[in-house]
Amino acid sequence: MTGHVYSPATLGFFIAARIAARRTLHGETPRAARRAVSAIVRRDAGVSHQAFTRAHRGELVNPALRVRIWGALGHVPADDGIELTPDGGQRVFRSSPAASPSAGGLRPEGADARSRLPAAPGTEGDDS
Repeated sequence: MTGHVYSPATLGFFIAARIAARRTLHGETPRAARRAVSAIVRRDAGVSHQAFTRAHRGELVNPALRVRIWGALGHVPADDGIELTPDGGQRVFRSSPAASPSAGGLRPEGADARSRLPAAPGTEGDDS
């Protein structure tokens, strides 16, 4: 288990959270916030109103549409080694880069964790 859950229900919760955040940050009514989030996500994901509505209800099982909507929300399942399945589930196709030292994905804990990570190529000596 990777700890990442890209289920249809989780997608619905993420959309609801985005709507709630929009209400709080912009002072919009629930309807206005939902319409704004719907328009933004549909534009960014290239999905229909029906697909967005099903995703918001936690009912969207089509893996291609779910991947597109997750991507529009800033979460790409493939980046976590997850493939979405047509039954609304998911499967791991590789371990997450966050857990792989060879991929530079170690996340050491502690206040000086950044100083223990290797510098990105071309940034040696760059303190900006």
